[in-house]
Amino acid sequence: MITHIFSDLDGTLLNETGDVTETNAAMIIHSGIPFSLVSARTPNDMAPIVEKLHLTSPQVAFNGGLIYRNEAGKRVIISEEFIEWKMAQKIITLIQTCYPSLSFSFYDDDNWYTCKIDEGIKREESIGSQIPQVVERETFFSQAPRKLFKIMLWIFDAEVMEEAKEFFEKLEIEELAFTQSSPSTLEITNIKAQKSKGIDYILSHYDLDKEHVAAFGDGHNDISMLEKVGHPVVMENASDEVKVYGRYITKTNLEDGVGYGIETYFLKK
Repeated sequence: MITHIFSDLDGTLLNETGDVTETNAAMIIHSGIPFSLVSARTPNDMAPIVEKLHLTSPQVAFNGGLIYRNEAGKRVIISEEFIEWKMAQKIITLIQTCYPSLSFSFYDDDNWYTCKIDEGIKREESIGSQIPQVVERETFFSQAPRKLFKIMLWIFDAEVMEEAKEFFEKLEIEELAFTQSSPSTLEITNIKAQKSKGIDYILSHYDLDKEHVAAFGDGHNDISMLEKVGHPVVMENASDEVKVYGRYITKTNLEDGVGYGIETYFLKK
């Protein structure tokens, strides 16, 4: 018997337009199994999905940087791991100095910031629900410190992506994680902001046996989550490198793979 389900969003639960289909929603609600979203997305981007699926379990945003739940329409913070203010300033300055043509943005728990509107920002805006605030770096960081949870770069050239990853790795900043979450996105978070840590918290807090817990994912940043549960389900649209971590392979995210997986693997047993 499955007692809890975790699910990634982009490439997993969401379709090509960034929506949860009625078929997926109906199956998740019908199953009655507690369901937690585990995503690199912001809480505001996750809010319409949480509402549509009637979710009351803890949710995991920013790849584990923020764990929260909704109570009476308000966000209750359970755990947070953010980028230290001066470190965020250092990284953003390096990006603008060394890679001035790259698209990048950064996030606190409620807001999305960028220094310029370009292709990457427009793409991100097209799949989310937030509107970016355009800021000037020096002015922004002259204000009172706030909690920044993620810096994200859009890099459309594979060679530049590899170069940027090597550049950041050579900085040897132990408190940060640099994760390529898709072929064109590189995310920078607190090293403690990992999907696996969000899973750990919920498993521990609710005294859940991992052998009765499932997770759905498609990307390399889902591997740590898939390894934490007894029933890892990988989407058909995932790469072969990720599929080896699946106990089951379900249909693609464009074929309601999460709903199909719940019905096929967990409700007919």
